[in-house]
Amino acid sequence: MSHNTSSAALNSRLFKLKQQSASISEHLTSSLSASTSGQILLQLAKTLDSNHAVPDAHDVVVKECLKPMLKDVESLNANYAREWARVYELAKDLRIQARRAESAREAMEKMAELEEAEQILREQGEDEDCLFMELERVAYSVLDLSQELKVSTDELMRATTFGLSADVQRRNGMVADLKKADENSNKCLEGEFLQSLPVDLFEEAMPPDGERAQFFMKLASRIRKLENDLANTLIQKLEALFKSLEVQANGDSQQKHEDDKEKFDHDGNLISSIDYCVRALAIIGKGKDVESAFARVAIMPLLRSKLSLGRMDEGGSRGQCAGLFSMLDEISYEITRIYGPIIQKVSEEFSLSGENDDCAGCPEIDLVTGGVWIPLAAAITGDTSIKMAIFSPASPDVIQANYTAVDTFVIDLAARLLKPALKNGILSTNDVIESRERILTNPTTIDFYKKWNLAIYYQLRFGDACKRFDDAVEKVKGEGWDAIVFSGDDVSRKCIDELGFEIHLFSEVYATLMSFWAPGVFLRPLAHRFLRGSVQIINALLDFIQYDPKKNGHVENGEGSAENGHKLSSSFSSWKDRIEDIAMVSWNLTVLKVSLDNNFIDVISNAVAPDNDENCHVFNSSQELNETKSLLTDIIVDTSREITPLVESYWETIIDRLKSQCCRPLSAVKGVAATYRMTNRPPPTHPSPYVSTILRPLQEFDNEFENRVPIEFQSSYKSNIVGHVSESYCKAVEELIVTVKQTEQALRKRKARRTVAGGMSDGEKVMQQIRLDLDDFRNSVTSLSLEPESFEGIEKIQSLLIS
Repeated sequence: MSHNTSSAALNSRLFKLKQQSASISEHLTSSLSASTSGQILLQLAKTLDSNHAVPDAHDVVVKECLKPMLKDVESLNANYAREWARVYELAKDLRIQARRAESAREAMEKMAELEEAEQILREQGEDEDCLFMELERVAYSVLDLSQELKVSTDELMRATTFGLSADVQRRNGMVADLKKADENSNKCLEGEFLQSLPVDLFEEAMPPDGERAQFFMKLASRIRKLENDLANTLIQKLEALFKSLEVQANGDSQQKHEDDKEKFDHDGNLISSIDYCVRALAIIGKGKDVESAFARVAIMPLLRSKLSLGRMDEGGSRGQCAGLFSMLDEISYEITRIYGPIIQKVSEEFSLSGENDDCAGCPEIDLVTGGVWIPLAAAITGDTSIKMAIFSPASPDVIQANYTAVDTFVIDLAARLLKPALKNGILSTNDVIESRERILTNPTTIDFYKKWNLAIYYQLRFGDACKRFDDAVEKVKGEGWDAIVFSGDDVSRKCIDELGFEIHLFSEVYATLMSFWAPGVFLRPLAHRFLRGSVQIINALLDFIQYDPKKNGHVENGEGSAENGHKLSSSFSSWKDRIEDIAMVSWNLTVLKVSLDNNFIDVISNAVAPDNDENCHVFNSSQELNETKSLLTDIIVDTSREITPLVESYWETIIDRLKSQCCRPLSAVKGVAATYRMTNRPPPTHPSPYVSTILRPLQEFDNEFENRVPIEFQSSYKSNIVGHVSESYCKAVEELIVTVKQTEQALRKRKARRTVAGGMSDGEKVMQQIRLDLDDFRNSVTSLSLEPESFEGIEKIQSLLIS
């Protein structure tokens, strides 16, 4: 019973404890459910009761605690992106509306400006001074409206062709998507939009302003009409002013004004009015119309009154164009007198150097080229008779004179027309140089110069030179080198003789070469042809000198020997047989080479590339001058270099022949022994007669040609000859001494040795004679300004005599 009682008590106690535990658990659960952390603990308890793995507390916290926060942040970002999209749209609309307002204001101003300009052109008040200023103001209005029209055209073209940029188009697409988005929108789209926003919304490229462009496009016809009406009005005013300037200038030249100051003021008003018109036309891009009007109204009437065949032939026979230079000079003088002030004013206003800021961007107006030179060139080439007389005369002298006159006029035209402004410091030297360059590089000038048939002119000049050369050569062939063939005048002959030529043919050839570069013959465009012709003449002379008359069947007209008082043979076919003729030709070749390398190069350089000065019509930079002169020098030096081997070969021939002539008397050396062998003659006291003849050919040649020896042979040719002769002389003496000694030995064996008074044997007499002859030979060598001790042959003879 006790056992059961105790068990029942225990069960009762357990039941009470369970009830108490359930009550406490229920109370704890209700308490935990009131807080988030308690709910987490309850969740963990359920997990433990179900025997699942325990989750990461961090994941549970993030998932359960931060989830509401993240949801709030995402909602905030979405609202932020949509708000920015709305602001972006408002900013874009605000900018477009502001631009429309600004465009409307500008359109009103431009419309008022257009109407005012049209009114000025319609009314044109009587006050000329005010009118010209108003016309210039209209020109600026036309320029402004034309620029607006161009901008509008470009704007419409850009809108049609290119549209908005890719970034702006993509951003606009995202804005449209965001407007449709809700809370479940694409979070990536919202972030991409926010990142794509520019730093400054008001700096983003705007779509083309189509309304403004269309407004100005509707005014295009009125703007173009205004521009044409303004241009026509200005041209009419300008033509009238040019005529007034001509009337005033011609009136002033016939009747002097009583009040010079009044005349000056009137001229100033005219020039000022012309300046307004010129500036206005330049502003609207009609600068070339100024040149055309000036050429048509001012220059062409003057040219028609001054340009004629009769005036060109004035002072000479028909077709000689003797008055061409003076006619062109008169034309330039009249243009300068009448229109010089306006030409200079326009050149100042539209400075060729581009330093005038008043008309920056305006087209350049060049009255010198487009207003004066081009109409003059058209007048000359347009009249067939004048064109033929200037460009195609029959005489080369007339061609050269005409070319020089026209070329001088063209080159000096800018300087003549702008000279007063240059003196006053209004224009600079660079302005004049640029004006001249514009004339020379203008297509009209290039075509004008092509009308000269300079190739025919050169052929005529070169043909004359060839005929002159051929005539001289034929006369030399018939009469020899001494033939008088020079055909130049006394002045040129004197100048050429100063160079040192002694043969007339060389003087004639050099005069022919110089004639190519004479002022009355040379034309600069033909410099390369005249240079080639000079080289051909030089080569022809060298070929003629190397010509062998005997091999080519030349018939002699002379006697084949030099006449008394003449250095040259009268027979051309035998001139190479005489060393005097060879030496004279060689010397003239040397003079020719020196003249070509110095005087002739200077003449060519002065003609082709002269140094710049006030009277020079050729303008080169320092680099161009140096390069041209260097090229000319190289060509002439290369040509003259061919003379050197010819001169050397001739002098080798001279030296060989003098050696042969000097060695001929040495055959008498062997006769010295016979003179004293068994003749019982007394010992010698004088040198042998033949000794003085050994070097006589060399001495005579040296006396005659001492100053005509090329530099490269002056110090060597005599030593060469004497050295060879002394060697031959030594050899002959050596053979003689051997013979004498052999004879002496033979006589001793026969005991027939003979002596004379004084006790000298025949052999000793021979040795004594050799000593006397050697001393005489040494004197001959000394007379040639040579040192006998420097020759091995002489020293060897001396040693033979001692031994």
